[in-house]
Amino acid sequence: MKQQPVEQKQDELVYIPLNDTENYFYSTDLGLVASLISIDLQLFSIDKEQPNKAVFIVKKEFGIEDRISEYFSGQLMVPARVLFENIRLLKSMIRNSL
Repeated sequence: MKQQPVEQKQDELVYIPLNDTENYFYSTDLGLVASLISIDLQLFSIDKEQPNKAVFIVKKEFGIEDRISEYFSGQLMVPARVLFENIRLLKSMIRNSL
């Protein structure tokens, strides 16, 4: 499993099981994950096991479910510039993790 930790050095890969839903939130939704990291939730890793699909792994924190619900209901407020920069960052991380 290819994983690129966000806050660790490239050579310090950490195995994260893709079914540890108690500690991590998994999503393929770029907009959702960009929004979550824009409000200071921690992107832990990106799984690029499948070449045409990236699974973002976010560390679960208190209230993450509420933020996700706010995102899908259109109520999550995120500064536009920060969101745009995080979308660009995530796309760059996906391309560089090949």
